[in-house]
Amino acid sequence: MREAGSGAKPVVSGLATILLAVLAANADGQGVSDKTLSLPRQPLPRPAAGASVVDPVFGTTITRLTDRTNSGGYATQVYSQLQAFSPDNAYVILVEDDDTVVRRTADRSLVGGLAAVVWNAPRWQPTQTRTIVHYDGNADTTLRVQYTTVDPVATSTIFTFPVLYERVMPNQSFDELSRDGRWMAGAATLSTGDANIFALDLQNLTLGAEISISGLYAGPCPRDPQWGEVDPDWIGMSPLGTYLMVQWARDGTDRCSGLESFDPVTGAFVGRVYDGHQHGDLGVLPDGTTEFFMTFEISSTANPSQPGIGYRVLPGPATVAAPVYLTSLAWGGGHISCQGPHGVCLVSYGEWPGDGWTPFEKEEFLQFTDGSVLRLAHHRSSECGYWVQPRGSLSRDGSRAMFASDWADEGGGNGCGDSALGEGEAYVITVPNLVGTCGDGQATWAEDCDGDDDTRCPGLCLSDCTCPAPICGNGIVEAGETCDGSAAANCPGACQSDCSCPVVTCPNGTCDAGESASSCAADCGCAAIGACGQEAPSGCYCDAQCAGEGDCCPDACAACGNGCAPTATPTPTPTPQAPPPPTPQATPTLTPQATATPQATAGAGEFCRTPGLAIPDGSGPVDDVLTLGGGTSIVDLDVRLEISHGWVGDLSAWLRHDSTGTERRLLARSGYPAAGYGCGEPDVEAWFDDEGVWAAEDECQSPAPAIAGDVLPFDALAAFDGEAADGAWTLRVGDSESEYAGTLDRWCLRLATSGAPPATPGPAPSATPSSGGECGNAVVEGAEQCDAGADNGGPRSCCASDCSFKPDGPASCDGSTCTGGDVCTGGVCTPGSCTTGAVCGLCGTTCTITNGACRCG
Repeated sequence: MREAGSGAKPVVSGLATILLAVLAANADGQGVSDKTLSLPRQPLPRPAAGASVVDPVFGTTITRLTDRTNSGGYATQVYSQLQAFSPDNAYVILVEDDDTVVRRTADRSLVGGLAAVVWNAPRWQPTQTRTIVHYDGNADTTLRVQYTTVDPVATSTIFTFPVLYERVMPNQSFDELSRDGRWMAGAATLSTGDANIFALDLQNLTLGAEISISGLYAGPCPRDPQWGEVDPDWIGMSPLGTYLMVQWARDGTDRCSGLESFDPVTGAFVGRVYDGHQHGDLGVLPDGTTEFFMTFEISSTANPSQPGIGYRVLPGPATVAAPVYLTSLAWGGGHISCQGPHGVCLVSYGEWPGDGWTPFEKEEFLQFTDGSVLRLAHHRSSECGYWVQPRGSLSRDGSRAMFASDWADEGGGNGCGDSALGEGEAYVITVPNLVGTCGDGQATWAEDCDGDDDTRCPGLCLSDCTCPAPICGNGIVEAGETCDGSAAANCPGACQSDCSCPVVTCPNGTCDAGESASSCAADCGCAAIGACGQEAPSGCYCDAQCAGEGDCCPDACAACGNGCAPTATPTPTPTPQAPPPPTPQATPTLTPQATATPQATAGAGEFCRTPGLAIPDGSGPVDDVLTLGGGTSIVDLDVRLEISHGWVGDLSAWLRHDSTGTERRLLARSGYPAAGYGCGEPDVEAWFDDEGVWAAEDECQSPAPAIAGDVLPFDALAAFDGEAADGAWTLRVGDSESEYAGTLDRWCLRLATSGAPPATPGPAPSATPSSGGECGNAVVEGAEQCDAGADNGGPRSCCASDCSFKPDGPASCDGSTCTGGDVCTGGVCTPGSCTTGAVCGLCGTTCTITNGACRCG
């Protein structure tokens, strides 16, 4: 067992030198802009309520706003996506001991007389300095929107919904208004039993879009096999009021998945911004017109083995918008607030235990959309519960950043005590002046230009440090233009009269202006084509012409489907990329999130690898690749893991289909964070199956294996359904803590497919095995029909010891003697049914059937 202090962070070498350099650079309290420095926290006593301290690493000033923990309570801002500060920064909305309160920032005093106990989803009206907009308390079946002013306190109803509307759905409706104060959005239950997503025009006091959730599932949205109609996670307006945004509580590119954009007036679907539901926020780029969603991406271009921060532009296409990667991070998890000025978001980041201090760990920092950062302070929170997660919120003018903390990093304990949600206080960072001074000749992120310091409108800077409205025809590509005359990098010589590039039609068999070898790879799939004669993947198109006719993808060949002859040099098949690590661990939200579980389908083919691969102890993950031939479509996929490891709470695992880029996390540290280290029992021998009964994250059996039987994966494997089964599949396994090493002994894919079963791994086998392969190396080579490595000839495999298929007939080929009636057919294992009372060879106990699933013990 681990000792209580074994997870402590080591002090980095050269720390004194680093700190001296940082302190010297930040004597003026301007924070740290270097992305590469690992900056361990330095001791800083917790200030008294109302007192300020200076962060010894970043030089910024932190003020403690509240004093509730002395009486066993807590106080914090509501959420990172909500604006804590009133438009003039004179007041803040807080949650204190489950009650909504308003405090004056000048003296921290409470505003009395508020009837906040009967409010739902309160937030500041951005255009009225002392007004809170909220729904009523759902005490009756009349739904109202109300305004409450502070100092003096007065409440008035400004809009009553039609009689069909009964009660607001508070969590889904708890998001910001558009920044002009006009639009708000939410969801409400109806007297019919249905629920509507809606947009409300607060200026004209009229309902805009009204979208029936049941109507969506009766139309374009597939119902979830387990949950049926999955409700939204949150609903809000885009900052400029252009789109009604709906974040669904399930991932994917099907309708009613990911983050979708709708027209706020008509309710028409516009596009999908994101195919996940990580923590993030909506913002506006510095151009003042382009809206985005910033979130934690599962990998970054700077370091694909780590997550990163990126943004995706609204409204998105029919499937999903492409990310713009900004900053690579170590694993940690956190929250994002883009409620401040254009082009900047506040990030509250956590930690990844066991890897030493890394840049941005346990920090509050500003992430700019140009990729730069400004690191502000260590939040010093244990993050043990929801109310002590930092969840920073940035003020509208960017001058203040509020966060929550129990300051436990200074005291060795945490603020959770008897409360799982924690007991913390609200703190405010005074953000260094980022706006700059117009006329000083130095353009800042908040200025378009400043004199000659100008990259956006050279020589055209106005006296207020803004660029003039674009003038089409002046030969300068300005904000809002994609080209101007011949000045266009993306469509040279083809600029249209409105200073836009021609619409590129892909595919149309023509190399349009704006298409190139690189753009065609992104837009038409050209890069997916392999050697000449190799069939292109399903759905691959390319606007290549024949050789010598102005090819935009000159190495494409006839396999693309456009009828052109191959060029002299075919495009090589791209090397599959290693899968990125898992999505950062999500912090609790106010709304439980459903997990999609696809319907099981009968029929299966099983393909295994026995790599015996060592899993590095407490360091980088390892990969193993299984390659399948054939071209059938996946109907259902299960994954078997057999891992020898002394402490399964250290383990995480992911599966990636390299041909499509689809990746799902199977295991994410079972039992974590109990006592900080998760399940302390050994070994994994389980099928990860969307039809499993027990969640792998909750399994910790004794005696070993700790995770056994049929278990639910961390991410639903339904994401692979409909993809072609052929290609490379990469399994990645990582160990997050030191002290216990392990081995990836064996892993399998069990596929149900449409059409013929998928081909066996490797090249097509001959009828009779012959020389040309190394039988027993787990790689199908030469004339081998199969090669299951150490399992060749064993009871778990349909492959004989000479790498030929075993004769068709009864077998015990699915790896578990809990099932009977297994059959080998053409080298493919068809599992039988569970046999109650049999002895399970994998765990040494008898088999039982629980909730229709076979389980050891």
